[in-house]
Amino acid sequence: MKGRFFDAFFWTVFMLHWVATVLPIIACVVAPPVLLATLGAHGYLPGGEAVTNDAVQLAWRVCIVAELMTNAHTFIIVACNHAGDDLYRFSTSCTAHGPEFLLRCSYAGVNFETGTDFIDIMYGWLNYQIEHHMFPDMTHLQYRKLQPMVRAVSLCALLRRLPGSVWLQLVRYSSFACAAVRAGQEGM
Repeated sequence: MKGRFFDAFFWTVFMLHWVATVLPIIACVVAPPVLLATLGAHGYLPGGEAVTNDAVQLAWRVCIVAELMTNAHTFIIVACNHAGDDLYRFSTSCTAHGPEFLLRCSYAGVNFETGTDFIDIMYGWLNYQIEHHMFPDMTHLQYRKLQPMVRAVSLCALLRRLPGSVWLQLVRYSSFACAAVRAGQEGM
């Protein structure tokens, strides 16, 4: 009985999540070309001209390429902040917001270039990853103000910090991921 309840609960939450997040994304990718084709076929577009099949295919390609680029950007920013062979992984837990917790946040995260609104927006404010893990309830602008203090404490305590290029971290993550795949294939 307990297993069935868990399964029912899991699949209910999964479907709600899928409906709330995945369907809108699919709709945003699918809707523009379908709308273009529908309006064009009935002559409702400006100029009254019918939309050609080439225009609909171009709209599909643009939507798919934009979605792939967005996903690649998100993957690079999120994965490189959280994974890689140069980041520590801990096998034991610790008390939240205690000294060891703050130390672990510094060892297990990466900050990228920071400082301007453009850079911060391009990174989705994930370039303050260490500060975010230390103090998850702060606003984005507070992370920018807090970052010099966290950096100063880290330098005084001689903590290992890895600020720097997202591209360098992407190379580190890629080598880590490839090694993990190779190790998994050898174990088969």
